[in-house]
Amino acid sequence: RFDEADRRRNLFVQRYGLDALNSVEMVIGERRADEPAAVKMLRQARITLKPYWDIENQIWSQYPPQLKDISRQYDILMNTDERQAKMLLFQYPQVAWVRKMIALQKKQLKLRNPQIAQALQLFY
Repeated sequence: RFDEADRRRNLFVQRYGLDALNSVEMVIGERRADEPAAVKMLRQARITLKPYWDIENQIWSQYPPQLKDISRQYDILMNTDERQAKMLLFQYPQVAWVRKMIALQKKQLKLRNPQIAQALQLFY
């Protein structure tokens, strides 16, 4: 999520320069001044939650991309055929282990950082 935004921001700076980025951000900031409070809170929550969302990318980056693809298949199957989804994880115990590690690290981060726990409860 945020990786793509960072990539685009860096590309913009390379192409047009930092002054252009600052100018654009100033205009956007002026437009956002009249946003409802809930939208401002959501925008702040997204910044607060960046480390939480990054956990998944950081862990999956240590494994072959095929395992992440299998994990996505599992997520899809859980919505349509739970039994088949569980069979898929049984066939790929490493995927189950990685998912468990991600869940554990996310849980630990929520326990260490109450702001993250609050933002998740409020918006997700």
